[in-house]
Amino acid sequence: MILIAFFVLVYAAIGAIAWRRPLLARLAVREAVRRPWQSVLVVAGLTIGTSMILMSSIMSDSVTTSLSLATYQSWGRVDILVSANGRFFSPSIASELANSSRLHDKLRGAQAGVELFGVAADLDRRLDNPSVRLIGFDAVSQAPFGAFTLADGRTTNGLDVPPDSVLISETLAESLQAKKGDAIRIAANGFAPADFEVFGIATRHGPGDYGAQPAVFATLPAMSRLTGTSQINVVRLSALGDGRQELENSQQIAPAVAAALSEMPSDVHIQVVTAKADDVNEIEKLAAQNAPINFALSSIIVLAGIALVVNLALALAEERRPHLAVLRALGLTRAGLVMTTLLEGAVYSLAAAAIGAVPGLGAGWLMVANSGRWIPELHEKGATILLVISTQAILVSIAAGALVTLLTLLVASLRTTRLSIASAVRSLPDLPGARQSGNWVKIAIVALGAVGLVAAAIGDGSVRLLGGVGVIAMCGLLLDGRLPDRVRATLVGIAAVIWLFGVYATLSWTLIQSDLLVTVGLLPLATIALSLVAASNIRLVERVVPRTLVAQLTRRTSRLVLAATALGLVLSLVTFIGVFLASTMPDYGKDAGGYDVSVATSGSTSFRLPPTLQSKIADQLSISTGTYFGPVRSTLSDRGPGPLDWHQQAVPLYAMTDDQLARPKLPLSSYDARFTNEAAVWASLRNEPDAVLSGTYPAGTVVALMGKNGPVPLRVIARFSPGFLTGLVGSSRALDALGADYPGTTLLLRLKPGVDPAGFAFDVRRSQYPTGVEAVTTRELLDQGSAIFRNYIGELELVLIAGLGVGVLSLGVLALRAVVERRRSIGLLRAVGYQPRQLLTAVMGESLLTAATGVVVGVAVGLFVGFAVISRYEPGHAVTIQLDALAVAVALIFVTAALVTLPPAIAVARTAPAEALRLID
Repeated sequence: MILIAFFVLVYAAIGAIAWRRPLLARLAVREAVRRPWQSVLVVAGLTIGTSMILMSSIMSDSVTTSLSLATYQSWGRVDILVSANGRFFSPSIASELANSSRLHDKLRGAQAGVELFGVAADLDRRLDNPSVRLIGFDAVSQAPFGAFTLADGRTTNGLDVPPDSVLISETLAESLQAKKGDAIRIAANGFAPADFEVFGIATRHGPGDYGAQPAVFATLPAMSRLTGTSQINVVRLSALGDGRQELENSQQIAPAVAAALSEMPSDVHIQVVTAKADDVNEIEKLAAQNAPINFALSSIIVLAGIALVVNLALALAEERRPHLAVLRALGLTRAGLVMTTLLEGAVYSLAAAAIGAVPGLGAGWLMVANSGRWIPELHEKGATILLVISTQAILVSIAAGALVTLLTLLVASLRTTRLSIASAVRSLPDLPGARQSGNWVKIAIVALGAVGLVAAAIGDGSVRLLGGVGVIAMCGLLLDGRLPDRVRATLVGIAAVIWLFGVYATLSWTLIQSDLLVTVGLLPLATIALSLVAASNIRLVERVVPRTLVAQLTRRTSRLVLAATALGLVLSLVTFIGVFLASTMPDYGKDAGGYDVSVATSGSTSFRLPPTLQSKIADQLSISTGTYFGPVRSTLSDRGPGPLDWHQQAVPLYAMTDDQLARPKLPLSSYDARFTNEAAVWASLRNEPDAVLSGTYPAGTVVALMGKNGPVPLRVIARFSPGFLTGLVGSSRALDALGADYPGTTLLLRLKPGVDPAGFAFDVRRSQYPTGVEAVTTRELLDQGSAIFRNYIGELELVLIAGLGVGVLSLGVLALRAVVERRRSIGLLRAVGYQPRQLLTAVMGESLLTAATGVVVGVAVGLFVGFAVISRYEPGHAVTIQLDALAVAVALIFVTAALVTLPPAIAVARTAPAEALRLID
């Protein structure tokens, strides 16, 4: 709202200027409508800012809303969980809490329950699911938590469900193709399997969506048939209120619940978790952490658009120099020229912002529609993806786009209105001594350099980058007039590149990941610096190409810098992504340690494969496996920059024996910087009780889980490739503090040569039915682990295409402006005998040389950033690049640049000699 209010104030001020200075307003409108097609081109180039800002806002709002609603729905009326870290205790705890004087009039309901992870198999359909939540509930106390709505239209609190029957969720019914009346077998945590009849299929309304995962809902008598005990392992509490008020109430009464529990005798340590509030807060925090990623990536395109805007402003001002000089000679002040430019820019920016909202809406819709491919939380929570487009988001994007454009045009106008009247009237460049900086300018430059020096010395990350560049810029400005401009610009550019690349190379992966501004700042700064070096030395190209192709470029260094920056910015991002994707492509043999198939069971510590399958195995590794489900906190998120506070999460746990740790057979993809080799990692895992490995969290992350006696912090010292052994892997000593059971087994199998892994995995699943054994190829696991990022990058192609459009559009704009600006020189060339094909070649050559400069700059910056990131993200991985994709992008840039330049080039070539003579009069 502040931005919108500021926008209104700015345009109100502009309106007041137009009202009080009608002559300036008429001049601005005249310039805007005098050449309508050029104005259309200007507006088209300015729409990028609004569209990218709106796309980012729609994406963030839609994902946050979808996940928040899904989180509320998955918890239903359950707000607080009282548990003993999976261990069983007396169900009397639930009734005592419900009747506690400390909680009088503070609870909607209290319910005894059981929650397990297990396996479900439909014996009639001969299908099973190895990852099912088994949820036991007390039917007598179910009413405050809502009734189950069944697929056949019935509703039930569970009182009419027989002890030999269960309800199943819609998602489980879909995976098993189950129907009412089917026989279903359930197993969990090493308990003997038990058979039940499907009483009904619970729809995703109210308690039927509890957990948002495939689930079996069983009354406590039915659950006791599986567990063999009447004890429970969880108490669910519901706080009063609705929505956010319910969350706040649950957090307020949590201390009273803990106090009430302290007065009850128990042989286990019982904990209180505000599960619903923690989960909702985690989702909102995760969305807040990921929103800057979308904004940062789109801001790269916005910066490219700003470079285009500045180039447009310079080109327009250059064309209008004689006209502006006449106005100055007639008495119009420089402030009046600035106001005229500002009024004209207000027309362009407001039109562009309003029009840019349309592609922004389309881009936002496309990103949201495909977000399920790369946001795992949407899958985990079974969230319905909602497209959220708020009026405020549209207004903010319009305001931001207009203000960014207006500010850019204003800054550019301050430079372009400083002209020598005599030189401008005669269409000649200003004399070298025509503009001198005052002492106050020099003082401002020195002050800026002093601030930059302090920032470079004591700042961190992005602050150091900016500070060093500020010092270098100060030195370059103070050397004005003491060195030739070309030498000065080259030295400044080279120094800035060395500083930026040198500082970035020293940053840790933790800082790079947590401070996105470091990379976002590096890309444009390094691109500008390299563009400055390239543009200042473009005359070197004269040795290999005709002089006519570079004549205008060497006289317009600032134009070339801006055009190369607009194109190089986006291409650097394209190159970086190509490096990251190619370098992190799974090496199926290395990343899986040579294992071909992973076989996992959650209900048995040992199982036997048929002899026909056993004979196809060359080697195997058996790891005891369990699942922790409860509060999790991490210093780095497994799905974002982090950190994340307490939230409910299922984390697979793998306990390795001392013998396995002494002779490790698992492949590490990266490890903490303090280790020199993998042997040191495994030694630390054996000797340090808090050291773990992970296929989910990056090395250096501290993950805290709730153990028998409180939080247990575990340090991730190394990681596997994403998808391989997700969760936490550690010694039995490290994981014992969690008090978790390991009722399952994960078998990693290396098959004999010639055995098809996919076919073998299918045969394993079929041979182990109905025990719910999960068998999958390691290749598939690695593909799944990398799919999230790759799918996200696939969606970013839309943004990158838009960005490349900005860069290429800048070439077309420059070519079109060059035709207008060079009318006299073109006429002179035609009059002295230049042929149309020579002029055509000159204009086309300039555009392609500009494109080549942007390509070289963008590829260089992208390669460096890619190398720097990969060397930290995956130490030891070879840095490669998708040459085919990059070649296609570069080829498209040159082809498109030629196409957008062709029409103005043809216009130049068709200039008749008679018209040429008229133009030079």
